Amino acid sequence: MKTFDIKLLFFLLSFLPISLSAQDMSNPAKQQNLDNLAKDGYSGMVQTYDTRYEGVKGSPYLTKNWLEGKVELEEGRSITNIELLYNVYTDELIGRNKGKKPVVIDRGMVRSFTMGKKDNANMGDFIKVDYLDYQLEDVKEHQYVQELYKGETALYAVNKKLLKKANYEGAYSAGEKYDEFSALQADYYFVNPEGEVYKFKPNKRSVVRAMKDKKEAISNYIEVENLNLNERDDLVKLVMYYEIQQKD
Repeated sequence: MKTFDIKLLFFLLSFLPISLSAQDMSNPAKQQNLDNLAKDGYSGMVQTYDTRYEGVKGSPYLTKNWLEGKVELEEGRSITNIELLYNVYTDELIGRNKGKKPVVIDRGMVRSFTMGKKDNANMGDFIKVDYLDYQLEDVKEHQYVQELYKGETALYAVNKKLLKKANYEGAYSAGEKYDEFSALQADYYFVNPEGEVYKFKPNKRSVVRAMKDKKEAISNYIEVENLNLNERDDLVKLVMYYEIQQKD
């Protein structure tokens, strides 16, 4: 190949994205990602997550900022003292060490993870659905599920964000001009003391149906406490009250 052709090839390659998603990586590369992430102060080359969402309105992530977290791996060890972001849209966990370059943590190597404050139901604990004791309706294999509460009963959320594509149709382009992510949504699952699972929506009618054996008490409690069932902390509060009613 002529020298000119070689230079042209490298020039064209320079426009290809250098970042790889976890699915594009080999198993040794995925393991190296984890090893690098676990090293304090590591600053070498890693497989970074891409910037495919630049120019899209909204965010695919659960939180705006990186949060301190911990990752439990299937092999039994933990990665601590790292910062995490959770991509709700792609169901991907992203980590970085001491402010270094972020990496996609392969889902196949993760058992569970914790990010942010555990006493805030909007953050907390996540577990891969494979390790739950229950079958959750409409939940995909290997998906991350947020554990909002676990006691004699349990409350889980499967987080979702939708991507609305731009619409350029129409004579005056009156449609949406930008791709845009929706606000955070979720499917909720309540598990009663008998291990029965009820999928519900965050409204009074649906919640009362899920906790039907304490229907009157739950309905009254929602009214008296003026609970906002779109707030996860209030949902947790309601589940804890349900547990107390079980003991009466």
